[in-house]
Amino acid sequence: ATGTLRMVTTDQGSGFGFAVSDDGTRLAYRRTSYDETSRTRRQELVSVDLASGSSETLGAGRNVATPAFAGNQVIIRVDDRDLTAPVSNTGPTAVLGIEQMKIAVVSGGVRRLLEPLGPGRYVWPVLSPDGSRLAAYELVRGAFVCGLDGSEVVMLGPYRAPAWTRDGLWVVCMDDRDDGRQYVGSCLVAVHRDGG
Repeated sequence: ATGTLRMVTTDQGSGFGFAVSDDGTRLAYRRTSYDETSRTRRQELVSVDLASGSSETLGAGRNVATPAFAGNQVIIRVDDRDLTAPVSNTGPTAVLGIEQMKIAVVSGGVRRLLEPLGPGRYVWPVLSPDGSRLAAYELVRGAFVCGLDGSEVVMLGPYRAPAWTRDGLWVVCMDDRDDGRQYVGSCLVAVHRDGG
């Protein structure tokens, strides 16, 4: 609103994986540190009140899942254990990220791991603006759209990093090419959610 830039955190390892609550008042992020002596990694899930700047650590362990919100409730998963009170069965849908190369989703109070195309390696899952569909990428087969239960799959093509347009009708993806060592070309493509 003010047009000014404000740094939320300078914590080590905090630049990848963050989420903003539906009401826009809180940001959750994961920070990572390494102990060189013991050669161990420690991750923490941190929640920041964007108005006051105050922060709190919500969970810590060797492996903390990428933060996600279901509505205004942050989903906390540490060392493969859920630390969040169950989301109500009428609660909102959230994409929790990737776990065991599968898409982790919470919908209707139920947490699921999806493999819409069968066994594979999934990345870049993103929820449609209306919360009814997913777009994601499978490393061998490309980008696709599917229902929240992994059904009704529509293949979009060999495109990467899908993102929904605000109206939910299109998926914008990266179409890049490399020679095995460096990128030689890249462009953005928009594919209709029905694959056209």
